[in-house]
Amino acid sequence: MKLVNIPADKIKVIFIPTAAISEDAKGVIPVCKNQRLNTGILENNIYTYDLDRIMSCDEIYNFNAIYVCGGNSQHLLNKMNETTFYLPLKIFLDNGCVYT
Repeated sequence: MKLVNIPADKIKVIFIPTAAISEDAKGVIPVCKNQRLNTGILENNIYTYDLDRIMSCDEIYNFNAIYVCGGNSQHLLNKMNETTFYLPLKIFLDNGCVYT
C-alpha cells in the first residue's frame, strides 16, 4: 500500500491467478483476493487477468499495481511468454508501478 502511494479506494490492481494450477493453489485464490479487499481496495478496482489474452501497453496504464498469486512459476512464465505480457509488464515496471 505504501509503495503505491495513493488512497486504497483509488488503487487499481491487475490480479493474476495464472500460477495457481493445482487444486490446493486454486483454493487460495479467494483468500488472496480477499486480502486485497481487506486493505481497502475496491472490488471494482481489481481486474482478474489470467494471461488468457494479450494485454496492450496502453491497457496496462490503467492500473497502479499487479498482484500475482503463488503456484507454479514455470506455468506463469510460459503464459507470460505466450501472451507477450512481458512487454507491457516491463513498461509498467519502468514507470515505477508496483508488482507483488
